[in-house]
Amino acid sequence: MSQDVNYMHIPTRAVVAGAFILVMSGSVMSGSLGAQSATLPPPAVSSEEAAAMAQYWTLLAQGRFDESARTVATLISRYPRNTSALALLVETSIAHGGPVKALDAYEVWLGGRTIEEPGVLRRIARAYLYESGRQTQDSAARTEALLALVRDGDVAAAAALGGDPTDGRGQSGPAGAAAVDRLGAQMKAASGMKLREIQRLADTGNPRAAAALVEVLRDEWPENRAAAATALGKLGRAEDIVVLRPLLQDPHGAVRVQAAGALYRLGDTSGAPVLLELAASEHASMRLTAATFLASQPDENWKSLVRALASDPDPSIRLDAARLIAPHDPDLARSVLDNLSRDANAAIREEAALGLVETSRSDFGVLRRTLRTGNSIARVRAADRVLALTR
Repeated sequence: MSQDVNYMHIPTRAVVAGAFILVMSGSVMSGSLGAQSATLPPPAVSSEEAAAMAQYWTLLAQGRFDESARTVATLISRYPRNTSALALLVETSIAHGGPVKALDAYEVWLGGRTIEEPGVLRRIARAYLYESGRQTQDSAARTEALLALVRDGDVAAAAALGGDPTDGRGQSGPAGAAAVDRLGAQMKAASGMKLREIQRLADTGNPRAAAALVEVLRDEWPENRAAAATALGKLGRAEDIVVLRPLLQDPHGAVRVQAAGALYRLGDTSGAPVLLELAASEHASMRLTAATFLASQPDENWKSLVRALASDPDPSIRLDAARLIAPHDPDLARSVLDNLSRDANAAIREEAALGLVETSRSDFGVLRRTLRTGNSIARVRAADRVLALTR
């Protein structure tokens, strides 16, 4: 018997329908492909668009900033989604009106978009840092701006910073031995209160500073003893526990508290009763002090303590509490700091702006708002944060 298919057994209607589908699908596919090949643009930028961009880069290269600024908006209107056009707009704005004008232009372009252009925002941030690095009215902001640029690999900023190359400025690690020894000698030569010298030694981050600080634990001034204890806790050397424990019996309460906090930070709980007693105080400032010292081991009781402080009537208490809780409850911290940024007290507003930068992990919107603040240090730190996020 033949194995050929007997087409007579297939209903005629089905054969016709199948043929129709095959023909039509072939026609549609052929038509679609033909339409695509006829209408899709080439993958590269069109010659017209490239020529328009080149024209503006030429104007910038020739220093014809005014001419570029007058007509660059036309380029943006023709190519609203082209980030090269946005980059040109920002470069022209920086050259013609500075970083504030560039940020204005960027935010107008951004409009209601929720996705930032980090590379463009980075350029604006560097312009802010250059501006701060050139001014001479605020030396602290100038130094921080130059350090931020140095961390970003800027050779010119390193040259402008100058100073002693052994002081550790601009480095992410601890200061060098020469800088530590120099600071130690300055502290030893000082008389009376030595809080500034002690703080500078602690800020070096170098364990070598411990030897000079241990000597201060025997100082006649209780303020110096307390500050030296805190500094040793920051250096993080477990071997300093043995020299800190005797301070738990110091006649001055401030020294006992600072020693207890330093020990707790080093993992020694022998001073914990002092801190827990402070945490139960009726005074919010005392509870905040305890929370600050207990922050190295943030259990649920600690979090409850800090959350309560974040709603204290005193704005300065709320400010410090927000900074403490930020790593554990960033939403609460941002809410508190955002409210404080509108406080009637200018000093609180400035500190809140700094706090928002410190607690912002990757929120470019927060950083852009901080670039507009009146606090020069906050602007510099916001720009520095943008650079860190976009490296």
